[in-house]
Amino acid sequence: MRSLWKGAISFGLVHIPVKLYTATESRDVRFHMLHRACHTPIRYRKFCPACGREVEAEEIARGYEYAGGRYVLVEDEDLDALPLRTDRAVEILDFVRLDEIDPVFFEKTYFLEPAEGGAKAYALLRHAMERTGRAAVAKVALRSKESLAAIRLYNGLPAGAANGSAAGAANGPAAGVGARGGGGLSGGVPILVLETMFFPDEIRSYAQLAEAYRPVAVNERELAMAVHLIESLSVSFQPEKYRDEYREALLEVIEDKVAGREVVTPEAPEPARVVDLMRALEESIRMAEERRRGGPPAFTGAAVNGAPGLGGVTAP
Repeated sequence: MRSLWKGAISFGLVHIPVKLYTATESRDVRFHMLHRACHTPIRYRKFCPACGREVEAEEIARGYEYAGGRYVLVEDEDLDALPLRTDRAVEILDFVRLDEIDPVFFEKTYFLEPAEGGAKAYALLRHAMERTGRAAVAKVALRSKESLAAIRLYNGLPAGAANGSAAGAANGPAAGVGARGGGGLSGGVPILVLETMFFPDEIRSYAQLAEAYRPVAVNERELAMAVHLIESLSVSFQPEKYRDEYREALLEVIEDKVAGREVVTPEAPEPARVVDLMRALEESIRMAEERRRGGPPAFTGAAVNGAPGLGGVTAP
């Protein structure tokens, strides 16, 4: 793995040299845009309509639109002159309980590794955070932008979890593109990770979604059944059991097309519209309990005997 940033964690008067690595990657199946007539990849040109010609990279400037159709140029030297203390330092501001930070704030995860001379201070911070149960709130400048960030402990994925999502797609040549996976630690020594975060003014308000928080009378018996259903489906989080079934199916379709096989997709049954909420809850609980006993296939919210699970209930 190549580090994408080198700097230091500023922890009071403690200076911890670190390297930053991207912790996640998108496994989406990517498509090229082709001209349907000749299958030639489409090019997107950098074209200036005023000059009537394509422009080179060195001719392109950075501009901020301060009024309709009016721009001010911002050059590299303008950005370099900004008084950023966080361009080469992760500046810790506070320590908080991690569960006090709503997940909506989190943007992207990075691994932190001690750089030369930083191993002892890194271990000290890691052990202190482990003992206090705290995460750090910090600021850091990455990719020409200062971000709020959280530094927390990470124990890695269970053994095999990183490869589990590709299990159903590993049989064909097309699947190999998405079958790469990394290893993980299982209950081993945690490392520090940095989560870039949105600032509060970047989180959109849900005030306009009036139906989402409109008061609705809930029947106590229905509530008790819903609680029972949640308890019946409650388990410890096991990431290795979840797979991207859409991507696996898409890779199979691509493999069939590459091999020249006809692609036939059966029509999926539409979930029934259920008016009787209690009936849906009772059926869902029965299915969840049977699944726990190793009975019928896993509960998915699909219709069963005309009554879908809680996830498939449609209000009248």
